Amino acid sequence: MKRVLIVAATGLFCAGCFQSDAQLYAGVKPLTPFHSGPVTSRDKDGKTEAMTLALGADGVYRLAPKKPPRGSADIVLLRFFPLAGAPDLLVAEVRDCGDSSLARCAVGKSFNYELVRAQPDRAEWRDPDCSKTFSKLAGVAVTIDSCKFGDRASLEKALRVAAALPWQADGAYLLH
Repeated sequence: MKRVLIVAATGLFCAGCFQSDAQLYAGVKPLTPFHSGPVTSRDKDGKTEAMTLALGADGVYRLAPKKPPRGSADIVLLRFFPLAGAPDLLVAEVRDCGDSSLARCAVGKSFNYELVRAQPDRAEWRDPDCSKTFSKLAGVAVTIDSCKFGDRASLEKALRVAAALPWQADGAYLLH
């Protein structure tokens, strides 16, 4: 029996990321649309990596390489939320813990936000491009490589604009 796939993981390679220094979905119960298990990631260049996805009791997913580089955990924490006005997409809140412990990950790291589209055989993720289109929206601070959001309403407005653009995935994840 095939399980549903997972995605969204990596603010690790984001260019033009949607970010916030604050957890914009604090206090919101996340969706848990995916099952724990082995994951194969594939980026837009076709590079693949074996990973493991684990769902915690708090609704937070942990995504980590099956064979992390020596001395590194490379853990990514993920939470998923619905996006009003885009019923086929989810918002992924991504926190790259790098080689930090999970306890230390909660301190001093920004949050990345991505769009996720679940498909029957895969889940695709997309880092919205922080372009001039988004820089004109209220509540967005644009830096060289990212759009910073101070509140959830501004983030979701920009994500709905991104969701309306032609879909182009930055990568996909298969949950086996």
